[in-house]
Amino acid sequence: MKRLLLYIGVCTALLYGVRELLYIGIRSNAGGEFGKLNTAFRFKHETDVLLVGSSRAECQLYPPILENVLGVRVYNIGMTGATLPLITRCYEAFRENSPAPKQVVLLADVHSLGDRPDSIYHYPRYFPYLSNVKLYEGLRELDPRFSGFKWNAAYSLAHLSDSYKNASVRGFTGKKSKYNYLYHKGYSPCKAVMSDSTFFSLRPYAYPNRLPEHFTTALQELAQLCRKDGAQLIVLLAPVHTSYTKQLPGYEARIAELQTLCDQLQISCGNPVSSGNMQDRRLYADPAHYNVKGAILYSIYAAKYLDTLTQ
Repeated sequence: MKRLLLYIGVCTALLYGVRELLYIGIRSNAGGEFGKLNTAFRFKHETDVLLVGSSRAECQLYPPILENVLGVRVYNIGMTGATLPLITRCYEAFRENSPAPKQVVLLADVHSLGDRPDSIYHYPRYFPYLSNVKLYEGLRELDPRFSGFKWNAAYSLAHLSDSYKNASVRGFTGKKSKYNYLYHKGYSPCKAVMSDSTFFSLRPYAYPNRLPEHFTTALQELAQLCRKDGAQLIVLLAPVHTSYTKQLPGYEARIAELQTLCDQLQISCGNPVSSGNMQDRRLYADPAHYNVKGAILYSIYAAKYLDTLTQ
């Protein structure tokens, strides 16, 4: 029996050792996705403007353009697949190690406005960063499995695909993938790979009849956090191609609700793009994401709009 217990103890220790070694390698990536997560959740990072949101923020707001127009430091912690409750938790997690920015710019979009909050996209990427208390508490609140992911090595390892093992090896060797080079100050481009026939045939998921309660609550909380930090919260609207929005009953009504909510919370909310001038199909990677050209143009419009708010 003692030998069996010793064997179980050694195997358990090895599991935790292997997992920690894997995590160390992942966190050793100086650039790319995990370099961004290091900046967001591990390191102290000073910035004047912090961009938050889902993949629309990540791939449509290019910090260097905003920096050139506004003359300030800008960093993008937009997270693919993030709904507003997770976006708010990510802001808290960023603040655990970093000072408050002067402005927080939230890009509100179809996804963060309407999707369910209990689905965390690519959730294993957060595993190496669960020592960040605010991140862990926020993720656990949205997905109770994160208790197991943090404390049970066998459970978390079972969810790590080969891509994470490859990322760990790259971290130890210092070798970057081509994908890593696409990141810049948290921005990652969305490339156009979709044919026109597929583009115009895409249909959105079911959309809520009212602003979801979780969205309203999270925006109120984010506004309160920013107010406490002395940071100005600004909400921008992310355009969606008309072939998509016409399939969203009540979309314009949700935007109007958002504007009313922002007015109540005394938050600046606006669309930096004039009606119709960003609807060219050639600017889109898919109906809900700009490609690189579209992102650059949108970033210019956004920078000019933000500049008017500071004058």
